[in-house]
Amino acid sequence: MIDLLDNIIPAVLDIYAVLFRSGSFNEYLETIFHIRTFALRWKCKNYNKAPLAFLSDIFYWEQNNYPMKEAIKLFLVNFNNYWIENIHSRIRASTTCKDNANDIQKQAYLLDANKHSAFKEAFMNTKYYSYLPSE
Repeated sequence: MIDLLDNIIPAVLDIYAVLFRSGSFNEYLETIFHIRTFALRWKCKNYNKAPLAFLSDIFYWEQNNYPMKEAIKLFLVNFNNYWIENIHSRIRASTTCKDNANDIQKQAYLLDANKHSAFKEAFMNTKYYSYLPSE
């Protein structure tokens, strides 16, 4: 219970809001390891695969001197799941629970084909001002 209150709950609450967004790579990596250990201890099948995949990639890159680890270490805040979450939301919004796998895949391909318009919608907030820059 002490481990849960002192380590696990603060780790889960701080992992994204504090560690990831501040770029604290070493602390982030250590916290991922603690979360993975917690998920194994409590047999949380749905929560133990993502940390394992991340740790596996990091250790593989470190062992083979692959530059990706250094890129993540230097630019941690730039690596996020926005694109994945965005496309999943768009797929869910444009399909129904009655669609089969092929229909969902076709819809995903259509959404991906229109990704340039989705990019503009998501990131290009055009603002029109009544004054010119010279004014």
